[in-house]
Amino acid sequence: MEIEYPSMLILPELCPDETIYSLLARIARMNGISHLALVGQLMGEEYPITVMGCPVNLKHFCDFTHNVYGTPHEVLHRLTLLTLAAHLGDLSASMLTGIENGTWKPKLATFAWGVQKGFEWRICKACVARDIEVFGTAYWHRLHQLPISKYCTEHGLLLEKLDLRRIRDDGRCFTSRSESRHRRLRVTSVDSRLLAQTQSKRKRI
Repeated sequence: MEIEYPSMLILPELCPDETIYSLLARIARMNGISHLALVGQLMGEEYPITVMGCPVNLKHFCDFTHNVYGTPHEVLHRLTLLTLAAHLGDLSASMLTGIENGTWKPKLATFAWGVQKGFEWRICKACVARDIEVFGTAYWHRLHQLPISKYCTEHGLLLEKLDLRRIRDDGRCFTSRSESRHRRLRVTSVDSRLLAQTQSKRKRI
């Protein structure tokens, strides 16, 4: 089935300590498109089967968004737990380099959870309330997902665990206020025909 990509995307400003999955979910929600179509478009995957199983081409993501969220190196450090995994010895420096230059494309689940096993994400109820008040929506915090994180370092509250196998997407987890309160970085125009040509060239290569 052919995935119809939007000709233009609205990119929200990055929230403090936000995960890359949370950012992608907010972009999809703000533009009114499915998460699957969005990750396929931003990651350069023509026929993604699942959101979490979509291969992540970080270089394509940064090129597509004109580096508004940073370079691949910066996105890797700011929006994922993979650099921590490297410090712990679970990933090598060459693997991180491969992710940055797009030669290695881990699944989105790897970016979301790092290399830890399990399907539980954590939230702080005080952070949820504060984020909705300040940013107009709640979002996934990167520090809350660290393997050693049990309490919110800001509020001192025990983090609540959510089983992602029972949740379709993060829009089901939080009750968000109007997206109109989001600060927006820019509107990026994308010609769908140009995108199709790029994907066709990549297939031939």
